[in-house]
Amino acid sequence: MTKRAPILAVVALLSLACAGQAFAASFTGGSGDGWGMGTETNGFYLGSAASFTGGSGDGWGAGAMTNNLGLGGAQVTFSSATNQAFAMGDAATAISMITITDDPGSPGISNGFGILVSIPSALRMTWDETDLSATFGGSAVGKVGAIGYTNANKTLIVNVTANFIAGDTLTISDLSFKNFMSTGAGNLELDFDGDGMTDAVDDKSATITSVSYYGGAGDGHDALATTNFQLLGDMRMAVLGTNGGVVANGEAPSAAKGTDFGNVPVSAAATNVFSITNAGGTTMTIAGWTTNGTGAGSFRVVAMPPQVAPHTISNLAIAYDPEGIGLSTGTLSIVNNSTNTPYGLNLRGSAYQLSTNAGPNAGGNMLIITNGALGGGADITNVTVCGVTAAIVDQGANWVRVTLGAGGSGLGDIVIYSTSQGVTVFSGCYTYNPAGIINAVNPGAGPASGGTSVAIVGSNLCNGADAT
Repeated sequence: MTKRAPILAVVALLSLACAGQAFAASFTGGSGDGWGMGTETNGFYLGSAASFTGGSGDGWGAGAMTNNLGLGGAQVTFSSATNQAFAMGDAATAISMITITDDPGSPGISNGFGILVSIPSALRMTWDETDLSATFGGSAVGKVGAIGYTNANKTLIVNVTANFIAGDTLTISDLSFKNFMSTGAGNLELDFDGDGMTDAVDDKSATITSVSYYGGAGDGHDALATTNFQLLGDMRMAVLGTNGGVVANGEAPSAAKGTDFGNVPVSAAATNVFSITNAGGTTMTIAGWTTNGTGAGSFRVVAMPPQVAPHTISNLAIAYDPEGIGLSTGTLSIVNNSTNTPYGLNLRGSAYQLSTNAGPNAGGNMLIITNGALGGGADITNVTVCGVTAAIVDQGANWVRVTLGAGGSGLGDIVIYSTSQGVTVFSGCYTYNPAGIINAVNPGAGPASGGTSVAIVGSNLCNGADAT
């Protein structure tokens, strides 16, 4: 619902006056009968809500009005810098800078009520909830704080920390929209007093379009032979990453979206679950898929829906099961009957190997870490295991041998620093075992000649097979 200050018709006002009704207003007379405002510079006022200047003759010439005559509370204006257009399936896209200006006479934005900027239901997109670092500007820059999202990420919340004064301005930028699901158009909506009603509407629009192509002779897809424009409707495949963000067709691998699987033990596999969306009004069919690239054999589809119903989402599961140590890259190409076919997902993963994945609390044991690229052959400068610095013994471009330090505890990461590769992290892959405790030795004594079997009882003495 949109709040609108009522527009008071002049005809109704005149009728009230003729009927002898009282109303809160004043005016200054002009020449003749006092209604000729053509020679006056004074306006006609109704309370403090608005004003207009009279016209010629009887002073009621609508052509001379300079603004609507309105009643109500604070008038806050809301404007984006430009109109914005997006296409279904687009990646997260930066917003046009928003400017909010408080009432120049009676400010309405105050501490205790967040500024809410909402995407209307006609626009099937969301704010990018992963971005919590808005850039603020304007005279009210010091009167706002943290941001957040609500209403299934359809609404941005800006925390107000101090009352605005008359005419204060606030600009908001460096945020993004994402999840462009279907065509539509609309305007952002502002609620500054927390009553759940729209106080102002953006004077710029946002539009989501579908994809189109030029039809030609024969099957209608010969772009070189035609001048006819053909629109293929709303059905456009999109894939959402593990974080809910759109993975654009052909986008580079992303750890945040799950298309970069990171570092995985060579003997293990990692599976990430994505979502295929169909924003159109008809069923989308998956005709097939292929995996290509030098490391294509390390990636396999675990689950692929044969169809995706209109305006729904179905899961796509991809496993990274490395064929060997080192970097693997590949592209999963999904053939479908939407306008976005084939849909390419670029995939990446790196497999590593450890000579052992556990050791004593006291350290001193040797560990060899092998991966596709750890350094330049001699530029690994530091290695930590579970937060404890390990001594580098030897290294190559894709391996390093270290002696572990003492004092680590439990499961942790291995972090390798090199000049050429930067920081490489192997998460949760090594365990420092607790210090051993001997509770009893039985028997407690034996002959000097030896040969006596001794049982040592305690905890954390070995893993059951590695006592040396």
